Amino acid sequence: MIGQSKETTTESYTPQSLFNLLNEEFNFTLDPCEATFGPKLCPNGYKLRDNGLSKPWYGRVYMNPPYGRDIWKWIKKAYNEAILEHHAELIVALLPVRADTQWWHDWVLEASEIRFLRPRIRFIGPDQKPMKGRAPFASAIVIWEGLGRSGSELRTWSVDLPPGAK
Repeated sequence: MIGQSKETTTESYTPQSLFNLLNEEFNFTLDPCEATFGPKLCPNGYKLRDNGLSKPWYGRVYMNPPYGRDIWKWIKKAYNEAILEHHAELIVALLPVRADTQWWHDWVLEASEIRFLRPRIRFIGPDQKPMKGRAPFASAIVIWEGLGRSGSELRTWSVDLPPGAK
């Protein structure tokens, strides 16, 4: 995605209403995979071109990682930063539900909480408008608490989507 313009990017962004709801609960301080062209959601962040995978994560982290083949690297990093190394107080991730993958079983199921979202999300495009149609996959909010217990508490959670997104 480095060097892409708004017109050619494949990035999609968290709906602001969803982020606001989560931020009200968690008070985020860092976004390690901040959108190249999207809004700045957290006080601190690393743009994708900065390679947040190679940087320290700290505080209360929100991430909506790139959903490509390397998504597992972001999930592993989140797990390591919160659970193994205790660098981050907590990490909250917006993820596609991929219960058939190794990364889901290795790291997501070790989260403190998983919130399955209903209905499917309508992500925001680079033009800052809702994308056409909803995501072709289910999404979940996955929470790793650095000092929390291990094991997941499965729960369904409904989200109010932004105006025009329903």
